Amino acid sequence: MKWMQVLSERQGHRFNALLGRSLFYGGLLLLGVFVGVQLYCHAEGAQAAALKQLLAIEAVTPNWRAVMGGLWQTLVLPMLLLVIAYVSGISPCGVLTALLLPVAYGMGVGAAQAHLYADGVRGVVVTVLLIVPRVWIMWLALQRACDECMRMSRLILAQLRPAGAHCGGLQVEFRQYCIRFLAAVLLIFGAGLWDVLWRMILSGWLI
Repeated sequence: MKWMQVLSERQGHRFNALLGRSLFYGGLLLLGVFVGVQLYCHAEGAQAAALKQLLAIEAVTPNWRAVMGGLWQTLVLPMLLLVIAYVSGISPCGVLTALLLPVAYGMGVGAAQAHLYADGVRGVVVTVLLIVPRVWIMWLALQRACDECMRMSRLILAQLRPAGAHCGGLQVEFRQYCIRFLAAVLLIFGAGLWDVLWRMILSGWLI
């Protein structure tokens, strides 16, 4: 039927657009990873010592204080980036922020990977069990946040144009914006719990 063909075409366009955005953000992430690896490899003296201390993965013992400390260590960077994306999305500068956040996150991931791989087999095992699942889930959340940041910022810019065709009517859009960012927060928090759980399991063996 014709309506099924139209629906299929729309879904195909949406998939292509989503794939294109994912590849674009993925390229920015890889750029950040490359920069982070280079920064770690070329750090010397006090800078190298500070980086190693910052990137060290500490064991988590099964008590409340250690669990909260582990969550803080895992969540502070992605949550900070998420807050920046949220605030920037309700301002005209959200497009630029959405382009810079994947690079910033990639720099942290690249430096952490370089630090772990320098530890040999132990570092590879920690990467597979801890870093890859956590980074993948957090990256999905941050990518969605960047999408929303750019979308909402473009709507805000449309409001600022004189006699703009899209003036007003942002209540529903802003509600969806908040709901989608809340979903990103929950994803990142879940990834943080996964990280802390495995750091408890591997305590005293790999870490």
